Formats: sequence, C-alpha cells, structure tokens
Amino acid sequence: MSRIDRALNPGRYDGAAAPPADTVLCVPAHPQYPPDLQPRIVFELLEGPTGPVPVAFTSPQLLMERLGAAQPWVAASAEWFVGLMRRAGLGAVHLDPQTDPTARRWTSTDLAEYRKEA
Repeated sequence: MSRIDRALNPGRYDGAAAPPADTVLCVPAHPQYPPDLQPRIVFELLEGPTGPVPVAFTSPQLLMERLGAAQPWVAASAEWFVGLMRRAGLGAVHLDPQTDPTARRWTSTDLAEYRKEA
C-alpha cells in the first residue's frame, strides 16, 4: 500500500515528457515500516500552480541537488511509477523538475524526526 503526501517545495513543471518505460527513476518518497503492519511507501509530490505534481529524477545527485541532501527517496521503474500516478489521477510525472532554490529542503534533523514518527 502506498500513500501520497504534498511536499513543501514549489517549482516549475513545464513540458513533462514521459520517461522511457525501462528507466529507473529516483522518486521522492518515505518508506515506512510500521510495527505489526505491512510496509508502505509514501510518495512526496511537489506543489505546482494548480495542485500536486508527481516528480521523479534521473539520478540521486540531481534529486539531492533539487530537494536536499537528506531527501528520502526510492528507486522505481518509470513504467510502474507513471502508471501509479495516472491511476491516482495525478497526471504526468515531471522528470528532473526545476525547484525553488529558496524553498525549505529536507535536513538530517528532519530525517531523524521522521524516523521517530514513522
């Protein structure tokens, strides 16, 4: 089971082109392993001008550059992730989006707090 959350980082999401199906993407997400429950992934969406935007990156380095060094993420096939976002009614996945450089980024402190709560 997966869940979707909105992120704090607004950005520009122009010209979303679908990545090739066999591409492995780096997707902002929060794997959770709650005791006595099945593991799940909470996908993080960015905030666009008209609502939530699914995003993915072609490398961990680019993801960290745009979202912060402590940004949690998972690797996923483009075919699977794009299909999941479509089924959720979220539209196109934006690949390697530009993000607001002044927006809040994940920090190691945020990650430590998240681990306590998750």
